[in-house]
Amino acid sequence: MEVGDLSPAARSLALGASGLQELAAQAPQLPNAGASTAFVGDVLMALAEAMSQAAAVEASAADTVDANASSYAESDANASQVMDKVGHALPTEGGDR
Repeated sequence: MEVGDLSPAARSLALGASGLQELAAQAPQLPNAGASTAFVGDVLMALAEAMSQAAAVEASAADTVDANASSYAESDANASQVMDKVGHALPTEGGDR
């Protein structure tokens, strides 16, 4: 996996979280279902809560992927610097550097 592969994943997760939040905000009005109105209301509230929780989890995952991408890039850059120093410290065929 390349460092750049993580940014699209984080963007996708953030967009998904935003979409779920928008859907949760557009919940339908409680219909008049007669004797079942309270039950239908409970179901709609549970659905809205589940969508809200899914959006929060997806947003958290996006933040985690983004943070890990930054950490990975930093670790990769540090490893590259160490390898450059090691390469310069190695003797060459014609003698020491």
